[in-house]
Amino acid sequence: VSPPLLRPGDTVGVVAPASPFAYDELTEGLRVLRTDWRLNVWEGDSLRANIGAFAGPDELRRTDLQRLLDD
Repeated sequence: VSPPLLRPGDTVGVVAPASPFAYDELTEGLRVLRTDWRLNVWEGDSLRANIGAFAGPDELRRTDLQRLLDD
C-alpha cells in the first residue's frame, strides 16, 4: 500500500521530536517545501525550542508529534 503523492496545496508538518538544532539551518528546506513544491507547511513549536539535549520539554515534543499523527 502506498500513500498518495504530495500535490501543491497539501499540508505537511515539520517538528523536532528529539534533539534541537539551529532553526536557520532549516530555512532553505522550508523554502523548498513552500515555494518550489507549493505545500502548506505547519511548523511545530519544537522547531525553535531548546532545553539541553532536547528540542523542548517532553510535553511540547509529544504534542507536536501527536498533532502530526492526528491531522
